[in-house]
Amino acid sequence: MRSAGRGLCLAMLFSLSCGHAAASMAPGSTRDRILAPVELDPAVQVRSNEVVYQVHGETPAAVRAQMNEHRPVGKYGPFDALTTWFVSSHYPLVKEAGRCRLGALGIELTITTTLPGWDGAEASGRWQRYMTNLREHERGHAQNARAAAQAVFETLKKVPAASTCSELDKDANRAAEDVTHSFNAEDDAYDQRTRHGESQGARFP
Repeated sequence: MRSAGRGLCLAMLFSLSCGHAAASMAPGSTRDRILAPVELDPAVQVRSNEVVYQVHGETPAAVRAQMNEHRPVGKYGPFDALTTWFVSSHYPLVKEAGRCRLGALGIELTITTTLPGWDGAEASGRWQRYMTNLREHERGHAQNARAAAQAVFETLKKVPAASTCSELDKDANRAAEDVTHSFNAEDDAYDQRTRHGESQGARFP
């Protein structure tokens, strides 16, 4: 007998990236490990969105003041950019021989990155370098989100059958929460290593 499964939903929000001063990455320095490519199982579906908040000003100082006023707020306060992600896992709960197991898994990952936008006169020079570095920092958080989604998938595949579907659903939730907590910690460590993108050159002006 097969029963309809409840979807496992895990919400994760991260405050990311730069606010104030920093030097560019030193010559010869390597890219952060979090930026390594992530191979996803076909069951892990990703949707990526970008949101732009427009800033205005004739000078870099004026643009900075605009960003400070309008930039997004994450769990550690306001930063120039913010990446949030949400993972949901869906599975049927299958009853067989008096036990309940997880059926075919489906994982959905939604990543939303909020960035500043400025079409001012200096946008062709200093601003473009800043935006390149800022995007690179945010890409690290997005890569961490992908790794988290893949890890949730791999973890849920190993959740053993239980005597009841209610018990199984709780076991699956606990297992996935343990995984996502570790990726929360990795996001925080990444921000500490890069000073929220400052060591990667995400600085303006």
